[in-house]
Amino acid sequence: MKSISQIKILLIAFISCLMVVSLLACSPGSSNSSSTSSSTSSNSSTETNDDPESIDEEIDLDEDDSDDGEYGPWTLDEMLAIGSYQYSNDLFIKRGNEYFSLDSDTFSGPNPLTQDEEYKGPMAVLDKSAGEELVTTSIWEHNDIYGSEDGVRVYKIIGEEYVPSEYPVNWTICDEINGIEVSTLSGDDTDERIANYLLTLGIEMDVDSNTVSSKEPTSFTIGTYVGTKFEEEVIDLSEHAYLADTENFMTLPLEKTKEGYFIVNTEQLTSGMYSSLYASTNTGVHKYCIFEVV
Repeated sequence: MKSISQIKILLIAFISCLMVVSLLACSPGSSNSSSTSSSTSSNSSTETNDDPESIDEEIDLDEDDSDDGEYGPWTLDEMLAIGSYQYSNDLFIKRGNEYFSLDSDTFSGPNPLTQDEEYKGPMAVLDKSAGEELVTTSIWEHNDIYGSEDGVRVYKIIGEEYVPSEYPVNWTICDEINGIEVSTLSGDDTDERIANYLLTLGIEMDVDSNTVSSKEPTSFTIGTYVGTKFEEEVIDLSEHAYLADTENFMTLPLEKTKEGYFIVNTEQLTSGMYSSLYASTNTGVHKYCIFEVV
């Protein structure tokens, strides 16, 4: 007969074997359960982060509830938030407790000022007689190119014209214009001959930049031989543009407030249209807004 101690040893060994078998059997289920739980937790976390209700409310810059060329209306907090992340000078029209951004009325310039396609709309209007104010959340410091005074620089709009939305490459190197051989026109060189002829059509040409403009929409054709092939293109002057008086600008001083914005003093502005530079791109294109004062 085995001793009690031997029986205890055998019993312990048997129990140990059962525990090992049990652990091996349960391990895959336990692992799957843990993995599932972790995956569920991760998915839940991801879904929570993507839930719009859990994200801070963002301002929709595409909102345009106004009939004018403006974004808005914004509350004061919304207006300040817009100004805080823009990388350009910004202007707003303040009407009572509502604010309207003029950045929706974007033109490329300086002269002529042509309206960007995606921003085309009615002109923004500042009604001084109704107590409306021009305000900004920017410190308008100009370098030597734009001046050294602090304030908002504005240019009076002194005319309107029509220009091409685009030009053919090297368009003045042509053989014919409106079916007439350029060599038969009067002038000392090709550019002068083309300019003289276009002037008879009411089209002005800057021979330095080879740009053209007219007071009314119009067009003309140019014909060029490419090898033995004759190609003809139409230059269409249908893009409405504005002319600014860049020689006689005004710098509007800023009046400080404790509301997070400065008021632009518009006492110098009489009725009419004005442009103001608010951004420059890396390619050297200047962006302007245009607004009307009534």
